[in-house]
Amino acid sequence: MKRNVEEKRFEDMNQDELRYHALSFCDDGSFYKGADELHWTFRHMETEVVRKKEKISQTPSEWIDWIEYEQKGRSQYWGYDSVGMIETYWLEDPSVEPIILMVDQEGSFVVGDGYHRFAIAIRHGLKSIPTLIGE
Repeated sequence: MKRNVEEKRFEDMNQDELRYHALSFCDDGSFYKGADELHWTFRHMETEVVRKKEKISQTPSEWIDWIEYEQKGRSQYWGYDSVGMIETYWLEDPSVEPIILMVDQEGSFVVGDGYHRFAIAIRHGLKSIPTLIGE
């Protein structure tokens, strides 16, 4: 698999840079608590492994139903397809904006940022996804 420039940038980051980057994307306020104490890594993970360990534990068809509901609702509310826009730019190069995960005390993944991108990955059958993981 050919690696792109943005992906190498993540691989070259130190802990402070990875932590800063992870927190700059997070939109879930509860995720910030204790994030400074986590060890952060960037890596590609199998989509199915993330799905099975993710706290919500939806089936692939439930994720697809959710993203379609989001797409329809956001289009009606805002008057344009924001989910389609995310889909277009993110699928072109997913490593530009990795999914932010935190491992909780039970070993489950908590998504700090990236529910839409994760559902898009499932809808398009991506086998792996770029992630920033705090453990």
